[in-house]
Amino acid sequence: DVTVIDSPNRVVADMLSDEPDIRILEYSDSKKLLIKDSLIISQASYAFCIDKMLDLENCEVRFWFMHPISLPHMFICLRLKLLGKILKALLSPLYKDKIFKLKEWFYYQVPDSKNTLSDFYNIALTNNITYALLDHNLDTPQKEISDQFSRNIFWLGRLDNSSKLFFLKKLIKDFTEARSKLDLSTLNIIGSGQGQKELERYVRKLGIERSVIFHGEQSYDRLTFLLRDSLILFAQGTSVYEGVRASIPVVVADFFMNQELADNSRYKLYSSFEDLTLGKLVDSEHQLDALGSSSLIDLIELAQLKEERRNIVKSQSLKMKRAIKQGKDGCHSLYSSPLIVNEDFRIISCIDWSFFKFRNFWIKVTNRKN
Repeated sequence: DVTVIDSPNRVVADMLSDEPDIRILEYSDSKKLLIKDSLIISQASYAFCIDKMLDLENCEVRFWFMHPISLPHMFICLRLKLLGKILKALLSPLYKDKIFKLKEWFYYQVPDSKNTLSDFYNIALTNNITYALLDHNLDTPQKEISDQFSRNIFWLGRLDNSSKLFFLKKLIKDFTEARSKLDLSTLNIIGSGQGQKELERYVRKLGIERSVIFHGEQSYDRLTFLLRDSLILFAQGTSVYEGVRASIPVVVADFFMNQELADNSRYKLYSSFEDLTLGKLVDSEHQLDALGSSSLIDLIELAQLKEERRNIVKSQSLKMKRAIKQGKDGCHSLYSSPLIVNEDFRIISCIDWSFFKFRNFWIKVTNRKN
């Protein structure tokens, strides 16, 4: 049996509303859920405070990093700058010890999530990489490469505040400067989220409302129709694979910690770098040189060259297949390899629960401002 535990906002529960075989539970701050004799796969955000939400009896747990800064204390330390450095120095010995003891429990959707945690605490971690979990649309035949394409470019992914908002503002600004030079038609933004209102205000400020289209969330069938003749796609995370499946050149968006870093960055094609990451965490200027090296104009001009376009599409297709093959092995271990850890996490649980609450408060305040 499969049970999904969601928060009262029911984001995941609503996505699974048409799956009758999946049971949905909601947790609340006022009452913990009792879970017995189960394998728990949780977002890594709850790694050190899961006991504040769940009573677990005879359970195995895996914590899955779906973002480079999943742990709440890392989120806070990276955003509070000087105060964050002080907090990190004070708590580093405690967290480092517990992370080492939990390292077999930690799984990572992409290598950069593991590397970010490893670098933050200068600790060697187990290479439990899952990449993308397969779903039905990745099993369908890939679209044939076409030499016919429009003057439209696309973004695909959630419109969250923070890193995606920073990247999309840069993309919108660069599109504004490039559209007349390259005779571009529209920038199409597929996805929804709390950052959409801020992006719509930004588009109005630039006076390009007629050239930027917000499509909201789309079904897979509708997505295939929208992307059928796209010139180029920008995406982050597993949304990259949707563009690869559609045989469109894909640009990977990184996770930027502020707008200045995003504005000073360049672009990179998914096919142009060796590792299988779907977006790197960028929290300092010195990292920018190691990332993308192309302007938006450079990429669009390249994507219009038929032979180059075919080479890009073929290369990124082979890369995705390699990632999925490796991901199958990683996902198998996610559901196997029994773990028994007898460790007292009461002190760090109380500390991390405070970080968890503060992080949620921070995000809520940021959303209200936007």
